[in-house]
Amino acid sequence: MPSLRRLVDAKNGKFVLGVVDAETYPQIAQAFQAQQIPMVVALVKGQPVPLFQGPAAEEQIVQLLGQLEQLAVQRGPGRNGAAIERNRWEHRARVAAAAPEGRGCD
Repeated sequence: MPSLRRLVDAKNGKFVLGVVDAETYPQIAQAFQAQQIPMVVALVKGQPVPLFQGPAAEEQIVQLLGQLEQLAVQRGPGRNGAAIERNRWEHRARVAAAAPEGRGCD
């Protein structure tokens, strides 16, 4: 799988990447009904937006991140004036990836 972390970092802070080890925290993978690993879900204003499960081509991920960015802007600010907080207030989306430790997103 292409480096999801690199693609998220290239967006210069518009996204926050969180990685959950699905083997250590299977309850999280179950809550999102993961069928394949890695599973990538975005949270926009606290609402899950499934992106993909299993391997994805870099071009597909780039396109999804672009669409996700537009969605975050369309949905506008969340509570306290921000979609997501990360040291300053602005429109953001969280991208969460579930993968076994040491595999998948890096």
